[in-house]
Amino acid sequence: MTRSGSKNFIDIISITDGVARSVRHCLTGTVIGLAAFAGCLSGCSDQTLTQQRWVSIPKQAWTHAYQPWVHIDVQDSTLPYSVYAVIRHNQQFKYDNLLLRYGYIAPGDSAIFHDVNLPLAAADKWLGDTLGTIVETRIRLAAQPKKFPLGDNVFVLGHLMPDEPLAGILQVGIRIEAAGQGAGRRLQAPSQNFLADTAARPSKADALKPPSGK
Repeated sequence: MTRSGSKNFIDIISITDGVARSVRHCLTGTVIGLAAFAGCLSGCSDQTLTQQRWVSIPKQAWTHAYQPWVHIDVQDSTLPYSVYAVIRHNQQFKYDNLLLRYGYIAPGDSAIFHDVNLPLAAADKWLGDTLGTIVETRIRLAAQPKKFPLGDNVFVLGHLMPDEPLAGILQVGIRIEAAGQGAGRRLQAPSQNFLADTAARPSKADALKPPSGK
């Protein structure tokens, strides 16, 4: 009687312990699943609000013939986005500015080109963030945010500087930010004097001003 009762008691403990382990396993799986789902939502949300894509310049020497395509996958066509050119150059870059020709290709459409004069330095100081010998500058390409169609939006980047090749440019890229998402980092936006379309391009003689003491 005693042995039988003990066996039953042990069986009950084993069953109870097994159920507890199953419950713990189920709860752990649920917590992990919820965490992964939350991470996915956060990542998807971040990508919807902000995207940045880079292209490296071969041998840090940008030729006129090299006009890379930068692909931006717009996932929300209801949001207005600010668009920035992102320029990375070294400390030996000899100009205060960059004459950039960029084309925009909407999904299923043809390219529309614009010429802009991007300021990189003022009063003998770089306008961008400096890390060692690298300077990164983000410059807004349009005064107001705009909406983009869903899908693959393409930007074609080329330069109009007289140098062939243009030395000192490491990478060029495009960044889009949903309006109001630029908090926490100062972004250099050009004034209207630095914006020009193809028909009103600033002359290179006026635009090229090598910095004197960086």
